[in-house]
Amino acid sequence: RASPQVAMLTAMWQVKLHRRRQHTAATCVVDAMTKWRVAGRFFFACRRFMSDIIKVQRWWRAWSFWHRVVVRKLSQRWELLERGDIAHQVALRMSKAEHQQEQRSSKTRRLALSVDEYCMMDVAGQGERVEFITHELRARRYKLLPVIRLWEEECRRWSQQRQEARIFNEARATVGSDGRADLALLWAPVRPSYLVPQRGRAGALGDKEIVSWIHAARKDPRGWSRIPTKATAAKRRVSNSRRAGRRASLALQVEQKLAAAETLTEQELAQWGADLASMPLLGGRAGVAVAQA
Repeated sequence: RASPQVAMLTAMWQVKLHRRRQHTAATCVVDAMTKWRVAGRFFFACRRFMSDIIKVQRWWRAWSFWHRVVVRKLSQRWELLERGDIAHQVALRMSKAEHQQEQRSSKTRRLALSVDEYCMMDVAGQGERVEFITHELRARRYKLLPVIRLWEEECRRWSQQRQEARIFNEARATVGSDGRADLALLWAPVRPSYLVPQRGRAGALGDKEIVSWIHAARKDPRGWSRIPTKATAAKRRVSNSRRAGRRASLALQVEQKLAAAETLTEQELAQWGADLASMPLLGGRAGVAVAQA
């Protein structure tokens, strides 16, 4: 058994060693915090950036799947409308051919085909339809941006009205009055959509729009609506300025011609019988007296 002096020395040494270890750990922490004052912020900023990228990727995968479904449905709708349009045109051609009785012409022999064969010949391919629909939807999204801006402003006004109505109801409840504003009557603004409508009267308008796409694709498979770029916008500004200059020059010429027509000479007035001498009660002495008066 150790003596009390040896035990006390051992305890003192252990305490000193523990304090030294704590001091070393604290020094390490201070050094790490000092060194990571800039690098640590950059590291955590990178981590936040990576998390934002992951969120965007997840959103893009979900939206891309939904967009493919929309394009596939529009492609099926396109095919049905295109077959109906081709069948209508074929029926018109057949009735015209039967009326003219051109049985020996090559055109009439071609019209002797069935409607399904005409559809197989004239219908657009799946790839062309998908490409055309994708670009048209992209153009519709671009054209919808100003409407979305107005919708956001309406949403802000709507939320402000609801907040004011809520404050009004709280004030009336505090006072003990019965009259309150009905928040259910404050309808939220309808969010605009770039999708082609499918049902009701709007669905009929959507069918007409798809038929216009079909006709444009027949003329040019890449004839979809274009999104204006900086180059096209600059060309449009130049053409508009030139057009405005031409209009201004034409207006100036017209004004000059009108001004020249207004300043007629006495001979021209006499030729047309509009001078002072030819006017009733203004010719001769009476006319001179009236003119002098």
